[in-house]
Amino acid sequence: MSAFPDPSDTGLSALIEWMRQVLIEEPSRQAAHAAGPLAPRLVELVGSQGPGKIALAVQAAARFRPYFPDGQFYVHAEADAHGPDGLVGRLLRVFEIEPARHGTLEEQTGWLRTTLRSRQALLVLDNVKEAAQVRPLLTSGGASAIIVLTPRRLAALEGVWTIDAGDSAPVDACSGVL
Repeated sequence: MSAFPDPSDTGLSALIEWMRQVLIEEPSRQAAHAAGPLAPRLVELVGSQGPGKIALAVQAAARFRPYFPDGQFYVHAEADAHGPDGLVGRLLRVFEIEPARHGTLEEQTGWLRTTLRSRQALLVLDNVKEAAQVRPLLTSGGASAIIVLTPRRLAALEGVWTIDAGDSAPVDACSGVL
């Protein structure tokens, strides 16, 4: 018996469908009727250490592959001892942009946000401990999306859709309204 949830499970399927609505369908609908800046495409999966959050993120990323032709990238956020500074640099390198050529962290963050707005990429950030790790990646609108895996809710981020990955009733675990 596998420790990972069965993707045919209706609870897991319902969560993945909900994530598709939040990350793909709703932003497209908003962009068609937007009068101002759009919210970032961001979902956080909250829960204790274990395979549940990762399994959900991997299953979702696999189903969302056609919507993100510029790539899907898994980044272990805790692996960088330099905090958000190092994460921005690592992600710039993923998109073949050399951070050292773009000056300050603020300038690098601008380049990364521009890149994420103009490309269709999905970032899965695992083991995020604080909002400061995610904030430099947030764009107003754009084609990229972010799935954050975190042990506790990142309350300091606005416009975040949250799934309690430890909840026994998956559909009720979603917060936010479409």
